[in-house]
Amino acid sequence: MITLSHPFPYTFPFTFEEPLGAAQKAGGAAIWEIVLEKSGFTTYTYTYADNRILDIRHTEIDGWLRSAEVELDDSDGVIRPINLLGYQITIGYGYTTSYGDQYVGWIFNVISQTFQTRQGKMTCSLSCAGLGNQLEKDIASCDYFPADDATTTVKGYIDLIKGNSLACFSHTTAFTVDWDVEDWLIDDFAPADSFKIFTGQNKLDKIKELLSYTDCDGIVKSNNNVGIFMTGSPVWQATYSYVVNQIVKPTSPSDWAANTAYILNDRVKPTSTKLNGFWYVCTTAGTSHAATEPTWVTKDGLTITDGSVTWTCHDSNYIYTCTTAGVSGGTEPVWTYTADGTITDNSIVWTLKYAYQYAQTTTGHNFFAKETRNRLVIPNKMTVKSHPTNDVAPLTWAVATDYILTDIVKPTTPNGRYYVCTTAGTSHAATEPTWPTTYGGTVVDEGVTWTDKGTIIISGSATEPASYARLPKDDFMYLMLPYDNNVTATNIATAKIDRNSRDSETGSGYVMNNVGQECQDWVLITDAWMSDAVRGRVRSIIRHVSPGQFDMWISFSSRIAQFPLGMLPSLLVGRELAEPIPEWALQLQEYMYKNDNLMIDEINKLRLETERIIWEGGFNRPVCIKVIAEDTALTTGDGKAYFTVPPQLNGRNLVEAYAVVYTPSTSGTPTIQIHNATDAVDMLSTAVTIDINKYNSLTATTPAVINTSYDDVISGDRLRIDCDVAGTSVTGLDIFLVFALPRS
Repeated sequence: MITLSHPFPYTFPFTFEEPLGAAQKAGGAAIWEIVLEKSGFTTYTYTYADNRILDIRHTEIDGWLRSAEVELDDSDGVIRPINLLGYQITIGYGYTTSYGDQYVGWIFNVISQTFQTRQGKMTCSLSCAGLGNQLEKDIASCDYFPADDATTTVKGYIDLIKGNSLACFSHTTAFTVDWDVEDWLIDDFAPADSFKIFTGQNKLDKIKELLSYTDCDGIVKSNNNVGIFMTGSPVWQATYSYVVNQIVKPTSPSDWAANTAYILNDRVKPTSTKLNGFWYVCTTAGTSHAATEPTWVTKDGLTITDGSVTWTCHDSNYIYTCTTAGVSGGTEPVWTYTADGTITDNSIVWTLKYAYQYAQTTTGHNFFAKETRNRLVIPNKMTVKSHPTNDVAPLTWAVATDYILTDIVKPTTPNGRYYVCTTAGTSHAATEPTWPTTYGGTVVDEGVTWTDKGTIIISGSATEPASYARLPKDDFMYLMLPYDNNVTATNIATAKIDRNSRDSETGSGYVMNNVGQECQDWVLITDAWMSDAVRGRVRSIIRHVSPGQFDMWISFSSRIAQFPLGMLPSLLVGRELAEPIPEWALQLQEYMYKNDNLMIDEINKLRLETERIIWEGGFNRPVCIKVIAEDTALTTGDGKAYFTVPPQLNGRNLVEAYAVVYTPSTSGTPTIQIHNATDAVDMLSTAVTIDINKYNSLTATTPAVINTSYDDVISGDRLRIDCDVAGTSVTGLDIFLVFALPRS
């Protein structure tokens, strides 16, 4: 059991089992257990209290794949005679509450059991896999090719697959789907023979393929049911009916314009050459500069002056949840940017709602680490077209011919458009009508009325403008689309771009274990140290629990799209590791990223395990301290910033210290000392210096030297950043400290 000495940095705007949620928020006694059960066999329960559980490492990727490694103490030989293969194992994390011990449980199956001796103990290791991992092994026994006019929708196919109603999957694991808020594509779009199942393909991949046509995603929930719900956020629409828990994003604002009067709450985005993924809200009305577009700030909440206008920067990925159903108004509402804030939109109430909010404050370092990185969305333009073999206009118009409703014709001299019979009758005996060329236009042809339904080739596209402006990358998809389906094509293209954008979200954090956290939750990470906030969907989770440890790594990334063009994860770049990752492992990872899309999930596991090793193994642990903001002048003095050593750095030594400024010194050498205020000693025998006209200390003429007599730290030590020399015209200061385990 671990008793937390500080309140948990979580809020629970959604229903969370009480009093468990209250105990977690208050920083109570963290507990864990495993329950092993199998029909007709003995049930085994091990808890934190019996000291049987040595270690739990629990990984979730994209909500579908879930695995765990559980290490048990078997020094007494109790477990060795028990064959646990195939057992259902429920791993529970929780807190001691006023009602006793309460847990949130996660269901797996034991797929491997090994025994070994280490550090004087006999141990039993259990490898465990969740439902999604098992669906990945459920292989189609034969081909399934639907007819080209099949009307089964995306949801219909998922229902057939889950219940084993398709012959190709009749021998596989059935599962239950909990349907939540859905987009209309999942209910209405019928992929026809664009969707095929080939012998040897697996059940999980086919479910993901079906969902890829929509704005929905799925997860394997803690109870082993599959939950399917909207994760994409369509653009807000006027006079549209919304139901509770539907999500939307604001409409894209217009481009900034020079010498233009703006009023409060007007919104703009930079012009095409300066698109940056941020939007700007007018918070002081006025007139923009007569000629020059401002140099836009790119941090949420910062402001910039433009002529007599003040713009406030906001990320373009805010989404809002419908908490009171109704019909939206005719005019887009003024959106709130405050967590849990609400706005009224005709009869609807929208809430800026997060499943959880994580906070790293200047007074408490509960958020042990955070990483963010700007990335392009690749591909950033999607075009969906009807398949070239999809002939939506099989008939050529003919004289004196009887036509019935929904007959489709094209002119005798094709004009690239097609026409649907909307009034049945007989065409003119001699003269072909003059065909309209505007969608929805009509023409009377004797007893027939024809309605223009657009181009013969159905097409729709969508773009992520900020990424497309920087590095345009197009993708194309051909589907069997019925006539009059340009709207469907556009919606599928939009859903694909929304998915690519979600796949390209960045940011990760290392925190205490939140027992209620699930993949696909929309969360907010606030970092007061960096005056920054990051929001996104949690796509991967690593939980690590052992005596003295109750931690969790969450990341907004999980898929290969997160590392476009074969790039390796940023955690592996430019790090000086005490025990470097073997070259063969890096080469293998790079090869897999570049050459084998079928191995995406294994790559993700490797990436997540690499991140875990960096933070939990014997590697160096870097810490970045934001001392002063980029635009603030550096001045001399002690205590420019403080850093409290967290338990994860307990017993380590300071091995490296670097400094970075944002405007270099024109004269004088900025000099920085690291002082252990708890022990009242300087940790550097030679302080960090930055040479004139240099941005960092990496190439300093006089490198920093660690005082090995005072380099060790323990939990709770307060490290102080002192500026002995400020230099001239210097702005901003970041300090990077690297800690390592002592070497024997």
